[in-house]
Amino acid sequence: MSYRVEFNKKSIKALLKLPKSIQSNITKRIENLATDPYAGHNDVKKLSGELQAYRLRVGDYRVLYRILHDKVIIEIIHIAHRREVYR
Repeated sequence: MSYRVEFNKKSIKALLKLPKSIQSNITKRIENLATDPYAGHNDVKKLSGELQAYRLRVGDYRVLYRILHDKVIIEIIHIAHRREVYR
């Protein structure tokens, strides 16, 4: 089963501001995430304090997302450099 990936406005804006090479790395990793959002090789970690919120590590950047099982959707919440993403 493959999940559909949806971006919010904030995450699309953040992604488009990044250099093209980083954008392509992040989009490839998000595509891999859609096939298995829990795979260990994706370097995924559940965030504490948030209900069903996870982070995907892509080099120095982090992608925060939620998994909506009932709708089979991965909602991308935020994309930012590691020093800024958790603020």
